[in-house]
Order: sequence, then C-alpha cells, then structure tokens
Amino acid sequence: MSIYDRIDEMPDDRVLEAVNLLSGELLGPTPDDEVRANVAAAVGAEPEVLDRSIESSTPKQVADLGRVVLIAAVADGREREVGEALDEVGQKALLIEIVVIGMLALGALHTLRTRGREVVVREQTVTVEPDGKITVKTTESVRYYSVGESLAPFAETLVKAALPS
Repeated sequence: MSIYDRIDEMPDDRVLEAVNLLSGELLGPTPDDEVRANVAAAVGAEPEVLDRSIESSTPKQVADLGRVVLIAAVADGREREVGEALDEVGQKALLIEIVVIGMLALGALHTLRTRGREVVVREQTVTVEPDGKITVKTTESVRYYSVGESLAPFAETLVKAALPS
C-alpha cells in the first residue's frame, strides 16, 4: 500500500495524531505561540485571525488539512518521516488502553477479594434483665469501596507515565 493510500484511509483522529508527531519531529520544541506567529506571517494575517479561522473549522476540515500537510511533506521529500509518524500513530492510544484494562482488572480483583467491602463493623450488645433473661443484639454495618476513589491515585500515576512529556 502506498503512503498516499495510508494517509487517505487513515481515520481523522489518527491523521491529526500523525501530523502532531510529524510536527514535533520537524519543528522540535517550538512554542505554540511562535508556530502561530510564523504561520500567520506566512499567510499575511494576524495570529488572532488565524485562531478564529481554526476555531470555526469542522473536525473533518481540520483532518483534511492534516492529510494535505502529510501529503505535502511526502512531496517535499520527507516520506521517511511521514512513514514513521504513520507507524507510531495509535501506539500511545494502545498504551493507554493497556493501562485502562490493567486498572479495570485490578479493580475487579480487589472487588472480588473484598466482596466490595471496605469496612465491616459488627457490634454486639448483651443485656441481662433482672429476671435473668439474656438478650443479645447484633448489628452490622458495611461500608463499600468506591473503586474509582481507591484506584484514582494509581490511575493518575499510570496515565502520566504513559503520556509523553
């Protein structure tokens, strides 16, 4: 399959991720404001006008522009870089999916092991009446885990580790 076919058949969200990866490689650690100013200057517009134009675009239009960027990069002799960006697309999403599945598995295991209970308090009251009658009253209260609350710090750590800095 040609690189052009790969670009054309790629879902919109993956196209945008590929453009982001390619931009990071080509531009390096360039601040967004600097990129905006350079693009605005190249088209003879103010950065605010460029921002309004981008904000009024539909996601499909932005993805189509991303395809144009990728094709232009290939035509400019950067087929290797575009190919690498296309190959890397989805790896971050896969890593995040693995993290989420792992967290769900830990949550399920924890729930099965504890039956979902965080604290079980059993209280017994023994009452001896003057006639010798003994009454035993047992009360039990159960507080259940919120898996989301108990795994939130762990999830935050995993997600931060999975995302590029």
